Amino acid sequence: MKLVSLLSLCLVACAQPVAFSSNSSCQPPAAPAASACSPAPDVSETFAVDRLLLGDTTRDGTPAEDAWRTYGYDLDGKLTDRHSKDVCTRAPGAAPDAQIDGASGIDNAWGNSVVPFIEALFDQASPSRFATDAIVRGGPTLELTVHGLSAERAQTAIGLRAEALSGAGSVAFNEAYVNGGVFVSGGSEAPLVLDVAVGGALFSDGSPAREVLELVVHDAIITFERPSSDAIEGTIAGVLDVEELVAAAGMVARRVAPSLCGDDGFDVVAARLRQAADILVDGENQAGVPCSGISLGIGFSARRIASPTPIAPAPRPRDPCVR
Repeated sequence: MKLVSLLSLCLVACAQPVAFSSNSSCQPPAAPAASACSPAPDVSETFAVDRLLLGDTTRDGTPAEDAWRTYGYDLDGKLTDRHSKDVCTRAPGAAPDAQIDGASGIDNAWGNSVVPFIEALFDQASPSRFATDAIVRGGPTLELTVHGLSAERAQTAIGLRAEALSGAGSVAFNEAYVNGGVFVSGGSEAPLVLDVAVGGALFSDGSPAREVLELVVHDAIITFERPSSDAIEGTIAGVLDVEELVAAAGMVARRVAPSLCGDDGFDVVAARLRQAADILVDGENQAGVPCSGISLGIGFSARRIASPTPIAPAPRPRDPCVR
């Protein structure tokens, strides 16, 4: 996925600040021209995510099955419906609805297909509420440190930087900017790892699965607006490698039920996840090529915190099937 080329879609001239709302544009605003910018201040701020909106809830907290349609961006430059043919080949058994885009071509198969599956698999009324509650109770979350962000609500500047810190380590975004008050992370060389708490009854015996699902987001885009000096609200978008997601989900399942090691009991879950694939891992989408990625759009809010003390990355959960 080439972020620079994608930003030319749905936008006005890049030298002008763009009216934008985090959940209504098919693309983030383009980088402003240097002549339109104020110098970025030499300051750093850190925000910790305190709410995740996975696609089952609107930004105001209202439950809605189609909320996913407003989270994310048009990654592949296509407006796809269930009848579209100029798209990658879905996995065997995948329903045509798996390739449906959200508003204005937003790509979010995560919200369209995976979140409802999580609801059913873990018997959850609201995956967003569960994941957010886990954060509030002290579970893992994402921290975002931004260099060059001012207190001006309509700031326009280039030359910003950001680091996203999770339990898997940090990811640098060295080409960030802000246009009309909208922060855009730019690209990164490494994928962003996002931990999402899942839970509920996974197996027939009702045994609870309160685990963290590791999402490895390739070509991640982070955007946000700043409604107050202490808070930001935004979007995380990108692509999940379907096989990486299958592996991560398998880790969760086997930690809950080690009896699945060496068993084919996970195969049904793996097949359902593969059926959610709607795009290529690089963010492209072309006919005749097997779909290898799951497009993702997640909303979030975050609160400003004190600058964190550097620590070693948290140990990742061990696969109980590997001795």
